[in-house]
Amino acid sequence: MRAALILVLAGFLAPLQVQAAPGLDFGFAETIDVVSILSGPGDRRLRVLENTDVILDADLETLAGWASTRSHIYVLSNHGARPNEIVGSLEGFNNIEVARSGVRLFEAWIERDLGKGSLLVGLFDLNSEFYVTESAGTLLSPPFGIGSELAGSGVNGPSIFPSSSLALRGQVAIGDRGQYLRAALVDADAASWGDPHGVDFSFHEGLLGVAEAGLDKDGLKLALGGWAYTKAHDHLWATQPDGNRLAQKTWGVYALLDARLTSREADQSLSAFVRGGWIEGQATPFEASAQAGVLLAPMLAQRPASALSIGVHAAWTNQAQRALVSAEGRLPARFERGVEITFTDELLPGLTIQPDFQIIQNSGGQSDSPLVVLGMLRIAFAIE
Repeated sequence: MRAALILVLAGFLAPLQVQAAPGLDFGFAETIDVVSILSGPGDRRLRVLENTDVILDADLETLAGWASTRSHIYVLSNHGARPNEIVGSLEGFNNIEVARSGVRLFEAWIERDLGKGSLLVGLFDLNSEFYVTESAGTLLSPPFGIGSELAGSGVNGPSIFPSSSLALRGQVAIGDRGQYLRAALVDADAASWGDPHGVDFSFHEGLLGVAEAGLDKDGLKLALGGWAYTKAHDHLWATQPDGNRLAQKTWGVYALLDARLTSREADQSLSAFVRGGWIEGQATPFEASAQAGVLLAPMLAQRPASALSIGVHAAWTNQAQRALVSAEGRLPARFERGVEITFTDELLPGLTIQPDFQIIQNSGGQSDSPLVVLGMLRIAFAIE
């Protein structure tokens, strides 16, 4: 019922534009996903997920006279079904599914320009600037947002959707050809206001350090990144002689390439991305992951907002995860992998529709899991 009311409201509001006060930019987006497991475990009934984004950006130079300073507030609301509890994918397949429904203050930061760089402090989404390939932006499966090996790290994941944490991020432009260096120190306990314990100010779990260097100019992005936790995390199952869980330091590296393959003058833009990451330690299910894909936009010349995207992803399980699967009497797989095909188009100003089709092999890192075939329909309404 809630989803139906939102869609009716979107039909009336789609032609409208929100006029914010000088120095303020307001954004609102409502996303509704209808999911069906076409083949694999569970029943075939439809399941609905809902995501609401409310964003307020402020130019503090205009509003308060703070030179070259801006702020960003992002409130996130998620409700609905949890279909991955049935599918059992280690990587997940829907990027708005959450383990616990609720409203969260996802981001709240302030940033100031400093010469050729900037400094940011506050609640920060790590994946907004690190491990990002723009050509993967249309795909709905979580591995295309951030590599699964990093997404699965930490006590409850790093500072990414749906829970962020306090961070200090600095970046600087190197030269004038798009080179950059970006680094962040992030609270290792990802929790926002709206989560059970709220924002962590104690830093009891230590810090996550992330750095990325690369080139991003004229439709080409090439980057190398690395990350590490300052505090060891529990092994998936191994214990010490005293019975306590064995603790291990966790760190990793990643690389990415994102490139436009057609000229700027072409009527259609074809771009492609490839990336991968590796993790040290067995406190997570993974030892590596990789993703690749293409984006054609517009797909239809007469539909300028249309786009077609195809992506493939894989995550390699580590020895500890395979041992856990074996202990449960299942057959462990060396990897979990999937393919996604999706098309999106704008029906009315601000109102888009996106059918999506996915196939997942070895769900849960189990070679005896049935092949999973998924169908989804995303309906999104945005005001900016």
